[in-house]
Amino acid sequence: MPPRIPLPIRRSPFSSASLIRTPTNFTRAARGLASTSHSHDDHGHHEDPYDEPTGWFLGVPPNEVRPNEGWEKLMWYGFFGAFAAFSVALVYKPDTSIQTWALEEARRRLEKEGILPPPSGQAANAMWTIQNTLAKAQGTLPLAYDEKSLSNDELDSKIVEQLKVAVASLEAEEDSGDADLERRKKWALAEAKKVIERGGLYGTRV
Repeated sequence: MPPRIPLPIRRSPFSSASLIRTPTNFTRAARGLASTSHSHDDHGHHEDPYDEPTGWFLGVPPNEVRPNEGWEKLMWYGFFGAFAAFSVALVYKPDTSIQTWALEEARRRLEKEGILPPPSGQAANAMWTIQNTLAKAQGTLPLAYDEKSLSNDELDSKIVEQLKVAVASLEAEEDSGDADLERRKKWALAEAKKVIERGGLYGTRV
């Protein structure tokens, strides 16, 4: 049998032996990559995309005026003017809620019947006198004990004198600033003057 001849060993370029024998190739490639990365970093570092700070507010140095743009005056006068007008209108806006309407309607009915509690103070006595007089005229309030013994003329004279004092007291009162109270005072004055013109309680009976 003829002897065997050994074949030449084929080594892979990536075998461990080749890597050990040729380390310079990889070190050169690594050095090349490192140098290129450093060069790119240095190049990007020198180009700053932001403006250098000047140290002035809004970039305007002292003794210089920033030019206004066209929309700024319209913004100041339009927006803030409308805001001020809306605020004033909101303060003086009348109350149109259903609760306020119901309260006013109930108050008018009580005033008409003469059973609404009067306010406090000197105006209270005057308005209470007028409301009692109107209630007696309508028959919803009976006469007092001392009034039952008086004749119609005497009773009318007494009522007219009381109403004159009440009217003078209400007319001497200054404006309280309360719109509802002032409206009630005007109503009481008008009704009292009607009774005085008619000549008293007897003339107001229906």
